[in-house]
This record gives sequence, structure tokens and C-alpha cells, in this order.
Amino acid sequence: QGVVQLFATQFLAAHASATAILPGAGAMSGLVARMCLAVAVLGTTFWLGTLYSELGLHIPADMLEGSGTYEADPETKAKPEPPTEGDDAGKEATPLEMIAAAADIATGGEVAEAAPYEFRGVVHFLFMVSANFMNLDVWKEFFDEAPAGFATVWVHCSALDCRGSEMQQAIPRLRLVTRAPSARCEDLVSPQAKLVRVALKYTKKSRDYLEQRGLPEKFVLLSGSDIPVKPFSIVYRTFMANNDSDFCLQSTRRWQTTVVMHHKLSLVKHNQWVVLSRPHAQILAREWVPPRRHSGRWSFLLRGAIWKGKNIYVFVEQRTDRCADEFAVFATVFGIVGEGPEAGLGFCPLNEKVPSCDSPDELQSYSRCRTLQIFNKSSETMAYLLENDNRQAKWRYRIGGHPIEFTKVSAEVLRKLRKSSFLFARKVLRKAIVPDDFCRLILGQPNGCTHRENAAQKGEA
Repeated sequence: QGVVQLFATQFLAAHASATAILPGAGAMSGLVARMCLAVAVLGTTFWLGTLYSELGLHIPADMLEGSGTYEADPETKAKPEPPTEGDDAGKEATPLEMIAAAADIATGGEVAEAAPYEFRGVVHFLFMVSANFMNLDVWKEFFDEAPAGFATVWVHCSALDCRGSEMQQAIPRLRLVTRAPSARCEDLVSPQAKLVRVALKYTKKSRDYLEQRGLPEKFVLLSGSDIPVKPFSIVYRTFMANNDSDFCLQSTRRWQTTVVMHHKLSLVKHNQWVVLSRPHAQILAREWVPPRRHSGRWSFLLRGAIWKGKNIYVFVEQRTDRCADEFAVFATVFGIVGEGPEAGLGFCPLNEKVPSCDSPDELQSYSRCRTLQIFNKSSETMAYLLENDNRQAKWRYRIGGHPIEFTKVSAEVLRKLRKSSFLFARKVLRKAIVPDDFCRLILGQPNGCTHRENAAQKGEA
């Protein structure tokens, strides 16, 4: 609106000046109008440039074309190819090239010795951050253990001052995606869908290789405040053990219910940090439609035998107890859950080896939680983590539906996280972890993270 008003002001001022200066301007109204239009465009451009300079607003260099930011144009749907290596050996490999290297590993190629374990597929790590990781040094150590081609890393920044260069310097395989609109509770799914869409697009050429050999791909959604609590080898083997998607389902008492054609249906509530197989990632990327602006209203297609061919969509109104990111991913991919063979999905979303899950309780039994986040400071999990800690760990509790934030993670808490069933934990704030403690207790490096730097220094000497 401000731009429109500025343009109108420039146009009217130019027209008034032309009318006063040029005799017979009324007879040349068409020419005058075109002249005024040109002046208004130039004036608006000048004032907008001045405004942006004075306010210090800018687009980070990391988000510009050629910096590793890959995304199709939202209007034209054009799909640019990722940059190629050419003759410059100093450039980092693209995700596709890293997967090609992994293919050589799997088939006994020249780089077979580079892999400490067998190539079983690809894990795509998809991060939603503000401007940077809370603990970039921790993730650097984690991904340093990942052989080329076993994993790709994609990041969506919600902040304008995205630290893309800093992240890519620490994690060379990391790529940025262009920013998608997001708002807490109303829509955090659009950035997730964009991450999935981009990762799918730039690895589609590897799909045939993986599918021919029955090798899975997993798309793991994480936040910038996550930390890994297992070494990469364990995370990788866990995700490659099957082709199922992982959803951490909340209690069925918190699911939303409705009645459609006399059938009671449940909208499944889940943790937003999900893991998707490639087929399920493709559904989310293809079918997610952002909520209507200002209303938060979103929709999804009813799936299952009883709804097949009817093309029935359910519209969901946003409420504080119905945030899109806690319902929409499951609903978009699988639909709504009914009871019994008639209204059920006709398959089991979280276990492809089971014919069907015909009740909410049965579906709940296949819930898998990969990311730990604690909302209740009096929970058994919190008590277990802090037991025998001698008050070394520090944390703070925030109201408004936020999980507990750790401002200091002690060695004792790290040991317990390493022994837990979780692969990741959040929210862990900046400088909450001693990197050497992480390397010793999580990654199993007895000398801590510094041994690599020392080894590099000795090599240079």
C-alpha cells in the first residue's frame, strides 16, 4: 500500500507540473500521461532505494542467485539446474554429486574406503532456523562424520540476516532455500514443505538408482535449536532400517474429532518434527497449500477407501489448540483417521508391513518420537535428566506452548541423552554445550573435538 501511495503521489505531482509548464497540455493528455508515468516510475524507484539505504534493509548475499540457494520460481515454476563443477576443483560438490559418490561406495568404486559403513540410502536433513544454528559447532562435528553422499543438508532461514556463509563454511554440503512466509501456529508448514520440495527436486536424478536397489530416502525435519544426541552412524542406520515415516503422535485425547457422512473422524495431533519417506515427502510437496492469509484456514483431501474418487476436502480453522504444524503434515499426507474398515484409511501410515490401522489407539501404537522436547518441567523425563546432576544443567521455562529451553547442558545430561531412544533434542540455546563434552559423550571421541584441529596442525607442520 505504501508503494502504491508513493507512486500515486509521484504521478500526480508530475501531471500537475506538466499541466502548468506545457501549454495546451489538455490536448496532449495521452502524451502527458505517458510522460508522467515514466517520471512516477523513476521517482518511486529513487525514493524506495533511498528508504532501503537509510533503514539498512538488505537481502543477504547468501540468498542471492549463485550462492547455493536453490528454488523454483513460485510464479513460473521454472526449475533451474544446480551449479555445475566445471573445471574448478575447489568448488564444493552439489548434493547430486555427493550421492553419485555414495553410489560408487555402494558398488565398490574407487572411494569405497571413504565409507566406514555400508551405503544404504540417503538422509536429507531439513532445518528451519532463524538466522543460524544455535549450536553450529556441534552440527559441524556431526556432519564431519557423514560420508559424502550419505546425507544432504538444507536450511530455511526465517530472518533477513541469514548467516548463510557462516553455515556453509562450517558445513560445506549445506544448501539454503529461499524464504517462505511463516508465522507461529498459523503456518510453519510452508517452510517445511519448501524444504521438502527443494530436496526432492535436486535429488530426483538419484531416485532411480535408489529405487532400483530398494534403498530408502528419509526427509528429516529439524529446528535450529536441535542438537544430535547420537553419532551420525547410528542416526543413519536407524533411518535406513525401513521405508516408514516417523510421526511422534500426541495422546488421542488431544486429537480433533468431527463427523462426516455419519462417520466419526479424527484429526491426528503430532509433534511438528517429523521424518518422511520419499513417497510421503512427495505428497506433502505436491499437495500442501498455505493457509489463507489472516485467517489461518487450511485444507486437505480426505483419503481412504470410502472417500476414494469423491474429491472431498476438509477445511480447518486455525485456533490456539489447533496449530497447523501439529496437524497439517499428517493430514496432508495421510488424511483423517476413521474407525473400522469402512471409514479407516485402508493402510497403516506408520508401518508399511501392517495391512491397516483401523482405530486411533492402534495407530498410536506405531508412534515414533525421534526428537525430544519437554513441555512439563515436572515430567518424569525432566526428573530423569536432572537426577544426580548436582544442579549443573541450567534451563528456563516459558509459557505459551514453548518447550523448556536449556541454557546449559551438563555432561551428565549428555550421557543420559546418549543412552535414550531419541536421536535429537531441543531446545538447546547458544553456548549451552561444551563442544568437547559433545564429541566425547555423544560422538565417542575420547580426545574431544580438538583432536582434529591438533592433527591438522601437526600435518601442516
